Amino acid sequence: MILMTIDCKNINLKKGSTGNKVKEAQQILTNYGYYTGKVDENYGDITVASVKNFQKDMKLTSDGIIGEITCKKINSLEKISTNIKNGSNGGYVVIIQNKLKNKKAGV
Repeated sequence: MILMTIDCKNINLKKGSTGNKVKEAQQILTNYGYYTGKVDENYGDITVASVKNFQKDMKLTSDGIIGEITCKKINSLEKISTNIKNGSNGGYVVIIQNKLKNKKAGV
């Protein structure tokens, strides 16, 4: 698996944003069960809702905007699975649980 990350410097993605950074965020959020729409470089309602859900799980301000803090949390997704063990809890555990549920459902 290739680790995908987003360049978080001066990032401010929100509804109406377009481009490669949006596509990268959508793909990472798809990989972890947050985004279910088409990966298309367009930051629309589905992307906003997905980001809000992710932010809520990470205990961040749930505004649907990918700023530097949310971006760094998204980038950390690919690195977390080796640090989760029996008895772990918190937002990252929810992410892994979502990914496993989606895998079981064939998503």
